[in-house]
Amino acid sequence: MFARVLKDKDFKSKLKANEIDLMRRNNEKYTLFLYAATSEKYAEQLSLILRYHKDKVFSQVHRKERNALHVAVLKNNVKGLKVLLEAGFNPNETSASLNYEKPIIKATELNYFEITKLLLEYGAKAFERHTNLITPLFHAVKNKNIEMVKLLINNNADVNAETSGGKMIRAAMFYGFDEGAICLHERGANLTHLTLGEQTILHTVSAHGKLSTLEYFYERFSDINFTTMRGESAIFSACRWGKYENIQFLLRKGAEFLKCNDEGESPLVVALKNEELEIAQLLISHGANLKEEMNKVNKYLFYNIRRVHVVEFLLRQGANINVKDDKGRYVALTRYTFHKEYLRLLDKYIDKMESELEEEYTSNKFKYLVKAK
Repeated sequence: MFARVLKDKDFKSKLKANEIDLMRRNNEKYTLFLYAATSEKYAEQLSLILRYHKDKVFSQVHRKERNALHVAVLKNNVKGLKVLLEAGFNPNETSASLNYEKPIIKATELNYFEITKLLLEYGAKAFERHTNLITPLFHAVKNKNIEMVKLLINNNADVNAETSGGKMIRAAMFYGFDEGAICLHERGANLTHLTLGEQTILHTVSAHGKLSTLEYFYERFSDINFTTMRGESAIFSACRWGKYENIQFLLRKGAEFLKCNDEGESPLVVALKNEELEIAQLLISHGANLKEEMNKVNKYLFYNIRRVHVVEFLLRQGANINVKDDKGRYVALTRYTFHKEYLRLLDKYIDKMESELEEEYTSNKFKYLVKAK
């Protein structure tokens, strides 16, 4: 309906003569003016409507107070947005339909570079912040858009702004945006106090970054054994997230891997409870003592540690197959879903079972095999 009206060869003359209904809405609740804001192909018509009937249409809104500028932003309509900004629309006006976010926050969330650039040119603020700590720069980082990051920083975005998970540079690493983290640092981002728990850049990069990125930041912050409020250095982060190459690097640089955190767990225990067997073996090869840590490891056996090959490794090293939970139940039977590979594992260690566990296991195994037939 509106498309035909806008493309009518006599559109301009009819508009001047007030022969077009500018208040009527279509099934999607758009007026003709708001509909024209949805697409670049109607930029000329949008401009004409504003030229002849600005007072009538300027305050028109779509659903939930979404005005023409918000519509243009959401539809990535660069030409239409420019028409609206030149006509005096406020680039910082909020809308209930956007959860009261400023247009630039929505534009960066949608990764619309040209829309963002245009909003900034007409006065949008790069340091806007939503109530949940979301900023345009956060969205650019999350979208891994390096050009957007640079654009926002060049327009005074705060490189040290807090996010829900800590500082902006930490968010970049969490989302695997190594290039963005380096860019943020080069533009002034701090490398320490990245979280309330006092994480440094080495903690963050060790957990989420590439080896080359870890090497880069190590050259700029070399306190490799700096501990957080939980008593953890960077090697704990790498063990928790399974970053084998990063751990090799940290060990070469003198990372202390025998010290425990405030929960009494060493990097070896952290690696094992996260089922990172190769990393555990790497630490053992450097001198970590599994036998001394076995009582701590037993707490996680069949709980966090469920992969058959990891469980088997620990059982070979003397882990206790007879571990019970707080209710006195054998964890080997309550925390595992029975399947053939698991049955083969327990069969290997049936001689290590207490008589009660062996009896329960044999009964459960029989039930499983009967049911599986």
